[in-house]
Amino acid sequence: MRLVAIVLVLLAVSSCGRTYSDLESAFRTDTISKGSPLSAKTIVLTSRLHRGAESYHGLATIRLSADSVDIDMSMPFKKPIRIPTDQIAGCSMTCFGTDDQHVDLLVPKVEVDIMIPSSEELLNWCWSSKRPMFPSSVLRAWQYKGSPLPPASDFKEQLASRQSFDEQKTQSCLGY
Repeated sequence: MRLVAIVLVLLAVSSCGRTYSDLESAFRTDTISKGSPLSAKTIVLTSRLHRGAESYHGLATIRLSADSVDIDMSMPFKKPIRIPTDQIAGCSMTCFGTDDQHVDLLVPKVEVDIMIPSSEELLNWCWSSKRPMFPSSVLRAWQYKGSPLPPASDFKEQLASRQSFDEQKTQSCLGY
């Protein structure tokens, strides 16, 4: 009986976190950048390959650098990941009112959306890394219809003007 219980626990644990496991497979690292972590400790992962969302509330340490976004989970059996900046196609916004705003980092290599509570530091990283602020319609089409993400070159005007970038951030938050 004890063996059956152990097998069931192992099956349950191994099936949890498939989206994070996809990120680990592609971007596992042994070293994390030395930059100061974001104040946000929560991430929500959605995948075009797996149903549902994975929410890691209070478990993620996120560090930004010019070269990457590093995520270290405070969980057993979860390895840190380093996602190179060039593997993040762009940013978008998911907002639940004015007090609950999130930045989406879109990682097409593994078809994952990493949603992180919004902060000026994260938005500045999107801007300074020249990651376009995708309209919400692009995010939805990519997530739910499997549409490809447009190239960053389609957003030259936005990437040349912080004002244009910030205007699209506001529009994305409104669902446009």
